[in-house]
Amino acid sequence: MRLSGAVSRRRRVRRLALATILVLTLGVAAEAAADLAFAPLQFPPGDRLVGAAAGMQEQAAIARGGNQYLAVWSDGRSSIDHHYPFETEGSGTDIYGARIDAEGDPIDTCPFVIDQTYADQSEPRVAWNGENWLVVYESPRTSYYDAELRAVRVAPDGTVLDVPALVLDTAGYWYNGNYKVEGGDGEWVVLFAKEGPLRALRIAGDGTVVNPGGLLIHDTSFLIDFDIAFAQDEYFVIWEGSFDPARGRRYSTDLQLLGTTPLPFAEKVATDGTDFLVVRSRIGLPERIDAVRISHAGGNLGQLNVYTAGGQEGTCCVEVTWDGSVYWVSWRELRFVRVDQVGTVLDPGGVDVSPPPGHRLLFANFASAPGGGLQFVYNHSYRGADDPKDVFTARVTPSIELGASTPISNGAPAQLEADFAVGDGIHLVAFISRGAQDGRILVQRIDDVGTALDPEPIEVATGPIPGDDFGPPSLGAPGAAWNGSVFMIVWSDGLQIFARRMLPDGTFLDATPITVMDGHAPDVAAVGQVFLVVGLDFLLDNPHWQATHSMRVDGTTGQNLDAEPNALGGFAIFARYPHVVSWGDRWLAVWQRNLSHDNTIAGTTAAIVEADGTTPGLIDVPLGWRPDVAVSPDRALFVAVTHTVASAHADIAGAVMLADGTFLGTSFLISDALDKQLRPAVTWNGSDFVVVWEDKRNSVVYFDERTDVYGARVAGDGAVLDPAGVAVAVDPVPELQPAL
Repeated sequence: MRLSGAVSRRRRVRRLALATILVLTLGVAAEAAADLAFAPLQFPPGDRLVGAAAGMQEQAAIARGGNQYLAVWSDGRSSIDHHYPFETEGSGTDIYGARIDAEGDPIDTCPFVIDQTYADQSEPRVAWNGENWLVVYESPRTSYYDAELRAVRVAPDGTVLDVPALVLDTAGYWYNGNYKVEGGDGEWVVLFAKEGPLRALRIAGDGTVVNPGGLLIHDTSFLIDFDIAFAQDEYFVIWEGSFDPARGRRYSTDLQLLGTTPLPFAEKVATDGTDFLVVRSRIGLPERIDAVRISHAGGNLGQLNVYTAGGQEGTCCVEVTWDGSVYWVSWRELRFVRVDQVGTVLDPGGVDVSPPPGHRLLFANFASAPGGGLQFVYNHSYRGADDPKDVFTARVTPSIELGASTPISNGAPAQLEADFAVGDGIHLVAFISRGAQDGRILVQRIDDVGTALDPEPIEVATGPIPGDDFGPPSLGAPGAAWNGSVFMIVWSDGLQIFARRMLPDGTFLDATPITVMDGHAPDVAAVGQVFLVVGLDFLLDNPHWQATHSMRVDGTTGQNLDAEPNALGGFAIFARYPHVVSWGDRWLAVWQRNLSHDNTIAGTTAAIVEADGTTPGLIDVPLGWRPDVAVSPDRALFVAVTHTVASAHADIAGAVMLADGTFLGTSFLISDALDKQLRPAVTWNGSDFVVVWEDKRNSVVYFDERTDVYGARVAGDGAVLDPAGVAVAVDPVPELQPAL
């Protein structure tokens, strides 16, 4: 049952603003023959404080338009945790934009979507034509190996003028960012390399491609560099190939050839509005940056050395920008040399600009600032790590001083990894709220029909998030449970597992967290007043071996009841994804097992834990990876994913175990829909088991891997009552991490 178009569109806008978790209220009739139905999607209120967005934002570009700017970038917030080797399990990256005013301050508190269609949109470029901006980028067309070049016009007020995007060219392979865009005289020219030859597309102000297929500029393969600049009434195109001398050509606004100019080199070009400056960085000893001035008529006005490196200094990533008074040649993060209009080098030796404290500047892109100087955008990689990154903007003054850096790839926190605790009329949803650097463990109280009871979620803990450093500590996903009197919320900082108890009215019984045991990835369930916390910890401090451990905690006093954690999983294994549920007067724990940390073949192991914390032994469950479990009074349903994480196809399978530990037949498929089904969650509703999972049946196989959420009921005897699955949430952006 697909959501209506109106509901789907509203949900997408809200999700873009909040990146909310999915809160589902299930209505299932008692008789097994009834349909599985879901109430409308609800969003927990609050948690809207805007900051640098979670996930990866990179490949930033900027263009000035009048006295404001448009910055654009490739944004991964829709698939926040889908990085290598799982990076294809979401919709990938989208193109976002934000405007910046003449003072360098963001106009848009939160960025806007430029393209969020199927697959990965990446490598944006942007240019102004005097009326609007044109954003050019690439996206797969029918597969990873069949890309197309797209464009979207953006008005000065931030309105996206082309939905769907304009298709400029279809390459049959990835362009890999080998294109430039330049605006002039109310139009644009897009310069791109297609299978080697260099071509130019003319785009009219209304978005029409004037010359489909493009004008052939140069027909030899193995291009090294090319660039384009517009001055008054002409475009100047430069290029250099592996086997061809560098040269430049001037074209009229309708792309009629005006003349060809031999060049000593060609990498980047800028214009003062009349003439041109071509720059090139040369690798060698010593490394150096050279430039040549070219007149409006194509004449060579003289070559100059801009900078010669000393020792092993690098000169990579050279850029050149005219600010209205002088050229700025930049390289190696933030080193500058200014060159005046007649070719005088104003800063021999270069000037280094120190980045803001704690910032690592990557891939800066520049535009001129009103009154001189530069406005630029760059990727900031927190604490030197590769993930996550954000896009910042900053101003360099005419006297080469760096102004304040401001994040522009903003958003409300992403709300992830939900877990439910079923109470008595008041229940909890626990989740992690993540920004770019830090996260919070939050809980939202809900009533029996899923209505949120708190205008703002209640904060349990704070800490740095995974991925912002090279290792722990980092805030992990929470678990929650109810023991009939109090809730317990558990989480980890990557080194230790903590807990706090909460009354139904939201009052904490623990002013500071309880330290439960060493470890991470905790879950919790209660038998009577006692909670059992399960989590993962390394064996003998060896990261190659990791076992599931447990600790009983007294819900009344908050004291640990076991002298030492109990290693449920044994030795010589690598455990992952533990879960625990209460089952009468005992607990049932389940987890994934691998032979080692780098072994992809997974199985499922379970253990019954008695009220005194002991276990009679391990249970080999005939299932695969990322398991979950739910129980009825006399049996348990285990669910897991088939095959391995690297498989092209994966299904959801189940196995029913009776209370004595024996299995009812063999494992069976719950969903074998197209592509992959992932990350199952399961519960018992009083009549049947209900399973939900991430589902990729609606993805475009091999190049768009977005996930939706589907569900199905399973009877106590293992009969799948909804073999085709029922759509829970289906939308152009991914739905992830369902919880029941």
